Amino acid sequence: TFKDTGYEVFATYANGGFNLVANLTGDFSKFRNPGATVELNSPLAKLAYTIQASYTPLPKTTYGMSVTGNTSTFNAGDGKTYPGSAIVGAFARVGLAKNLEAGLDIYNLFNAVAVQGGQPGGAGGGYYNATIADGRSLKGSIKFSF
Repeated sequence: TFKDTGYEVFATYANGGFNLVANLTGDFSKFRNPGATVELNSPLAKLAYTIQASYTPLPKTTYGMSVTGNTSTFNAGDGKTYPGSAIVGAFARVGLAKNLEAGLDIYNLFNAVAVQGGQPGGAGGGYYNATIADGRSLKGSIKFSF
C-alpha cells in the first residue's frame, strides 16, 4: 500500500528589475510492502526545490542565478541515507544592438557531484537507481531578431 502526502508551493515576486521564482515540493509519503505490518517512509527526498533570482538593470540586459536541489533520502531497502544536493547555475543576457543579443549560461557552476533523485532498485532493494548531475558546462549564444 502507498499513502501519498505532501505539498507544492510555486511563488513569484517582482519589484522593479528584480524577479524571484521559487518552486518547493514536499513529500511525506509512506508505503507498506505486501504482508508487512510496518509502514516505511518513501525513498523520495522530503524537499525538492528550484529557486531563481534575476535582475534586469537595463532593457535587454538580465543577470541571474538559480539553485535546484533536494534534501537527503533514506533507502529502507539497504538502510543507507543518500545525501541531499544542490546545483547552482548562472546566466547573463546582454543586448548588443537593436536586434542583437549575447548570452552566457553556466550549469553546475561549482561542479558539484549531486544525486538529483532516485529510488531503490531490484527485488531486494539491494541497489539504488539515481540520476547524477552533469558536470559544469558553459553555453554561449548570439541571438539575432528580424
